[in-house]
Amino acid sequence: MSNYFRDGTALPRRLNEFAILVVARQWNSAFEWHAHCASAIEAGLDVQVAQDLSNGKRPAAMKDDEALVYDAAMELQREHRMSDATFERCRAVLGERQLIDLVGVCGYYTLVAMMLATANVVPGNPPPAGVPALA
Repeated sequence: MSNYFRDGTALPRRLNEFAILVVARQWNSAFEWHAHCASAIEAGLDVQVAQDLSNGKRPAAMKDDEALVYDAAMELQREHRMSDATFERCRAVLGERQLIDLVGVCGYYTLVAMMLATANVVPGNPPPAGVPALA
């Protein structure tokens, strides 16, 4: 399951990694953030988007598809559900398979964040140069 949600979803890698970062930020999961931030940037996520998210802000410079993923992931994290309007926006832009994968990524990485928090796992090293740390 880990391999699927990290590398096998129908989501473009940039969006998949961004969704993981949204979850990591919500759970204050430095290990999860550290494990995925460089990959998100390598996949095309703007460093400033990662920096804003790290600082707990809604990123200002998101692309349209990133804003959609952010809104959906935040709604799932905060409301513990997805509204019909958000669902329909996601389905119209992402299609059904990517939408279902987005929900799965958010759910799986919430589980990962919970496990890391329970075990008090922290990153062993700082993030690579140019990659924002979780604030």
